[in-house]
Amino acid sequence: MNPALIYRILRSYCHVGLLFYFRKWQVKGKEKVPAKGPLLFIANHQNAFLDAILMTCSGSRSPYYLARANVFQKPLAAKFLSSIHLKPIYRFRDGFSTLKNNDIIMQDCIDLMKKGEVILLFPEANHNEPWSMRAFQKGFARMAMMFHEQTNGAPLQIVPIGIHYMDHHAFNTRVLVEYGDPLLVSDLIKDEPSERRKLEAIVEAGEKAIKALALDLKPEEEYKKRKEHLVTNRIYKTDMVEQLEADRRVAAAYPMLSTKKSGENILIKLFRAVLGAYVYLTHGLPYLLITKFIRKNIKDPQFISSVKFAMGIFATPVYYIMLTMIFYLITANGQWSLAFLISLPLSLVIFKQISTQKP
Repeated sequence: MNPALIYRILRSYCHVGLLFYFRKWQVKGKEKVPAKGPLLFIANHQNAFLDAILMTCSGSRSPYYLARANVFQKPLAAKFLSSIHLKPIYRFRDGFSTLKNNDIIMQDCIDLMKKGEVILLFPEANHNEPWSMRAFQKGFARMAMMFHEQTNGAPLQIVPIGIHYMDHHAFNTRVLVEYGDPLLVSDLIKDEPSERRKLEAIVEAGEKAIKALALDLKPEEEYKKRKEHLVTNRIYKTDMVEQLEADRRVAAAYPMLSTKKSGENILIKLFRAVLGAYVYLTHGLPYLLITKFIRKNIKDPQFISSVKFAMGIFATPVYYIMLTMIFYLITANGQWSLAFLISLPLSLVIFKQISTQKP
């Protein structure tokens, strides 16, 4: 099968999966992304490979990514990962001798940009505490500078992207993907006197742009207390851009506390209870099995949501078919069985919208 076709099919499938996984998935500023030409996407990194899936499905461009080299060890896996635009990046733990391969990968990325492609990088180089950004590494700046030098200053723009999760591990939560204004590399470095300062200027501009699009609870030694303060005193907004601003205001008010309570219509509570019983009855088994698997096998908290999403989008359709077959064996009625099958995703979508008092 054509690699480009595999990429498009998987992208479309993940797009549908995201609509079911998140109660609200809001994208802002994608009109800022140039439709053509080489680009570097940079973003904050909070949720393992779910971050990359979100950014791929949120825009119209088709970026290439860098992933840990150890997942490319098996030939079949390497072939598949390459078909969906992944390239290996080597670390010290892979062996010091393997680091030289990064020069080859770097050049591959630059060659792709010369063809007008997009490279997606996470400048923090790892994921750690979700609402706390780490210092940016210079890898994306070096790539930008190498492209600039090899193309005699051809235009290259860096597009900052901020991701803001309401809850990093939960299903049925909300997320914002926001694109910032593109940064033209030639403008960032034109007044800098040395190679070092050019790299620093690119890193500083990128870091500043991402911080304007994300939530960053500092200092890190107070992270747990500041996170608890935010969750306890959060002011809920329907619009996720407004939510990000509200979260920043609450975070800035630390350690002051507030008490905010909102009433709710009793009919909504009753409808939610009835619908919730049906959803939990029909969806409880796969949810419990996935949750049990994650608790037993996933040690890195930042992989929880990514693994939960990946397992859900592939296991849920199979589960729906099996459940519908059981329903048909019990009722022997094709029309009722079709209605039951339709009710499964429909009930989940409706329940997602009214499952909590929060917008």
